[in-house]
Amino acid sequence: TQELRWIEMVTKMSCSNDGTPIRLLGTTRDITDQIELEKELLAAKHRLEEAEITGRFGSWELDLKTMSGRWSKGHNAIFEFYDESRQP
Repeated sequence: TQELRWIEMVTKMSCSNDGTPIRLLGTTRDITDQIELEKELLAAKHRLEEAEITGRFGSWELDLKTMSGRWSKGHNAIFEFYDESRQP
């Protein structure tokens, strides 16, 4: 059976002192599993955002070292902060 595979290719060109290309060196890697996991993670994030808004709850975090924080979409909705750029 045929299936779609995601491939990452990285290539480096070596040149002579005058800039003439003399060699290509490359690697190829199957990143299909990584892409699928990223899709699943994104879908779970969207489900959590919807659950927060529907349930009228939210979450937040604060990095005590940098004193920077993040509010979830559900948190912002509770306080009617609809501008997603608004963060603590």
